[in-house]
Amino acid sequence: MTRWRLDISYDGANFSGWARQPHLRTVQGELETWIPRVLRLDHPTPLTVAGRTDSGVHARGQVAHVDLPDGLDPRADLHRRLPRVLDPDLVVREITEVPPTFDARFSALWRRYVYRVWDADSVPDPLLRSHVVTVRERLDLDALNSAGQSLLGLRDFAAFCKHREGATTIRTLMDCHAVRRGSTPDPAPTNHDGPLPDQHAGPTHGGETTQGCMTRDEAESQPINVTRSTGADEAAGTIEITVLADAFCHSMVRSLVGALTAVASGKRDQAWLDEVMASSRRHSSVLVMPAAGLTLEEVGYPDEDGLAARAAQARARRSQEDLDAARRGTAGSLPGAPPVPGTSHGTTGPAVTESAAREETCW
Repeated sequence: MTRWRLDISYDGANFSGWARQPHLRTVQGELETWIPRVLRLDHPTPLTVAGRTDSGVHARGQVAHVDLPDGLDPRADLHRRLPRVLDPDLVVREITEVPPTFDARFSALWRRYVYRVWDADSVPDPLLRSHVVTVRERLDLDALNSAGQSLLGLRDFAAFCKHREGATTIRTLMDCHAVRRGSTPDPAPTNHDGPLPDQHAGPTHGGETTQGCMTRDEAESQPINVTRSTGADEAAGTIEITVLADAFCHSMVRSLVGALTAVASGKRDQAWLDEVMASSRRHSSVLVMPAAGLTLEEVGYPDEDGLAARAAQARARRSQEDLDAARRGTAGSLPGAPPVPGTSHGTTGPAVTESAAREETCW
């Protein structure tokens, strides 16, 4: 069998998450239904995924792998025929042959999610409403970023995760910061060919001016005016909260965002966040934010030579001893600097436990 990497994007609004479920539309269900049909295979083609997003969560940079018979190159058929049978809210952007040591789940060094928010200073764009969540208060991004920095490192994030018997909640949070995609008023139209036309007075007929009318010849002779506009997120003043970690447990990203926005709005303070973080169980005062604002943007992997070691490392379960070693500065696998977001591969990073990789889900 030959292993293939699939880079996938989807709008999660009309999916019941990634994982296949009976009688529900899911991303995995759609792909595992159509890939064997498109390739004319008489057997299933199960997918292994980097992050099992929950219902309503979007993905721009999801990664999965599939094993197909040797000698079968699926790229032409999947690129040409798969878009014809999939709805437009699901796209397989790239199909790449990878070595058998590549594992979309266990080989991952990190996952990068972005949560998008409109606050009291934003100007919501109705065309983006299914990907951004609104909060009523104004968010202080300095306070939010300070709070996010306090959470970085190898920690037990039990307070932000839904409990699962026997599952670890120890993760390494590498980055947590927010920016506002600010905008300035659009500049005046740029005239490329002389003065602006009178937008109110039309052509004259017998000495009279016809308001708002213009002949075709006169319209075609007018200069072209171009208005430079910013992107939709910039125009709306969208706040983007980036969270990057080796892996995430159930509800972790949306719970982190809920806690950070509580601090940024002034409802809570840093002392409260410290108290929450010290909890060994899920903290009831932490709000889990709605799924619509969350997008899996990117998953990072080592280069080919590091794939096997990474997968083996991912099967080492973390424990309290790892946390103690990290505090003493003697841990054997402290977080390395992840690649700059925007690249698809990295060369260093923290260990990912088997539980962490298996439970990589955002609820």
